[in-house]
Amino acid sequence: MDDRELMRPTTSYLLRPTPTVWVQDQGRRFIGGSPLRVITLSAAGAELVGAWFSGEPVGPEPAHRALAGRLMEADMATAVGHGRPSEPTTLAVVIPVKDDAAGLAATLTALGVDHRRRGDNGSDDRVTGRIVVIDDGSEPCVDPKIGAAAGLPVSVVRRPVPGGPGNARNLGVSRVIEPVIVFVDAGVIVSIEQLAALARELAVGDTVAVAPRVRSEEGPTRLARYERVWSPLDMGSEPGLVGPGRRLSYLPSTCLAVWSSALVAAGGCDPDLRYGEDVDLIWRLGSAGWVRYVPHIDVTHPPRSTLAGFVRQRFLYGTAAGPLARRHGRTVAPARLDRRSAMAWAAIVTGLRGPAALAGVWSTAGYVAMLLRCGVPRRQVARIVAGGWVATAQGLAVSTARTWWPVVVVAAARRRFRPAALLLALGWLRRLRLPGSRTPIAGPATGGDRVGRGCTDLALGILDDSAYALGVWRGSIAAGTTLPLLPHIPSAQDATGQ
Repeated sequence: MDDRELMRPTTSYLLRPTPTVWVQDQGRRFIGGSPLRVITLSAAGAELVGAWFSGEPVGPEPAHRALAGRLMEADMATAVGHGRPSEPTTLAVVIPVKDDAAGLAATLTALGVDHRRRGDNGSDDRVTGRIVVIDDGSEPCVDPKIGAAAGLPVSVVRRPVPGGPGNARNLGVSRVIEPVIVFVDAGVIVSIEQLAALARELAVGDTVAVAPRVRSEEGPTRLARYERVWSPLDMGSEPGLVGPGRRLSYLPSTCLAVWSSALVAAGGCDPDLRYGEDVDLIWRLGSAGWVRYVPHIDVTHPPRSTLAGFVRQRFLYGTAAGPLARRHGRTVAPARLDRRSAMAWAAIVTGLRGPAALAGVWSTAGYVAMLLRCGVPRRQVARIVAGGWVATAQGLAVSTARTWWPVVVVAAARRRFRPAALLLALGWLRRLRLPGSRTPIAGPATGGDRVGRGCTDLALGILDDSAYALGVWRGSIAAGTTLPLLPHIPSAQDATGQ
């Protein structure tokens, strides 16, 4: 492990604008991102970015990569892998498993079928390496010859005592020397071709880790249909950089490719975290380079088979908030507001109409002034400001449903707190769509293809949110912190938008 090469190869890549960015002034001004900001380019920079958006790849010049990286960091552009590798892809697949022999067999079978097909057709897009299965104390233990049926060389390493997925992944990493490691959970259906595609995406720019879209498998039950649309492993249809405060704040490690040198430098998975270890790892990897989400690569994972298992999973996911707060501070806050917006929304949800109106005018005036100072045309200001208020309301509605609902339910007994109850209702209704529309009631923030189907989705969604919120409160109390329960309100100089 210590002899692994720390220099990571990079390749040219394509740059695409994000769907929510406005390009104005003949390509010199970009408005958008998360949080909202304005970037103004020189004439030469605008010409260069225009060429990239028209299909020319971003070259190796440091200044060009710096400009492309600036747009990506602002969530105004996304990178797309370009070309094919000149040499075989060398990687190691690490599969942690506990008491899921059927899921492990399904994953290995999918890899084995693709392995045999590619060997038969003489494909030159080769993948070399190994597969290591870490048996985390399964009962009965994993058969050491489990890869034989799939025609794959599989090494099985057994931990006699379960230590959790983080410890299992660390053990797997210690057993391999390949430059690329792909973590794959048992039950994931992924092909070798998709693993090769993930490895190619690692060679894009400053990427240190990359994950595909993980969709729940289709099934006949109502729970399976709900999971197909609203699985917590599914991060939606829009690509982007991942990290605290971004539109995509984390990625699951269900299927995750990472440079082994970056993984070693980050210290691997935190062995003390039973849940949320993947979020912690992603945030630490992000300090070394880009962590990217590439949903054009699409893998599947089985849904929970029982309602009790579904509720337990969501609750346990929520309990990770407290330990994560101990490690990452306010990055786990359920919402982020600047001081003016915070005052306005505090007055709104507590039913103080006069102060709410004054604070709303004050917040809007500051927002408008900021946009005008940045040179945004007046005709666009109203649209941007209105969009900012709507986006903030949607975000607070989700936070209310996912964190604050126990407080809101109690407070709603008093008439003055009814606006908070409306936010809660909006949060719970966000999975539904308006009649005759494909747009969810609370907006397409989670991806335009993620729209609920009716009352069943509404009921399961409320159960989903409620279990997760109770987990957040349980984890916060156990860790002795309130950070996962309170909004983050940065200082005035750090606030950048509504």
